[in-house]
Amino acid sequence: NNNNNTVVVGEEPPTPIPPVAECPEAEEIEACFEEFLTEDQFSTLVAALESGITVEINGEEITLRSFADICLVLESATTYDEIISTLFTIFREVIPGAILPNELTDCIAEALDIPIPPIET
Repeated sequence: NNNNNTVVVGEEPPTPIPPVAECPEAEEIEACFEEFLTEDQFSTLVAALESGITVEINGEEITLRSFADICLVLESATTYDEIISTLFTIFREVIPGAILPNELTDCIAEALDIPIPPIET
């Protein structure tokens, strides 16, 4: 019985994949939708998210399945106009013909700390 204590170096364990970043404002954004959409519109949006809403944003096809997904998409917005554009894209898919409430856009902009432009008179 011969044991020369040869150490076999195996493969290193895989590096753990970091969890996908959550959007900390997701609950605030959901509350904005709930507050400023009609009950029917909000229910329609929630049902659509459960099925998955596929939209094209900035040339990329994205499937939204939760308010956290909407939050992550909106988080990339740097201006008020980008928020409006993203919300219009979602509305077109989910609630065609619905009017996007200014209060909803303002609420989301505030949640994401994006300046709201002054109203021109």
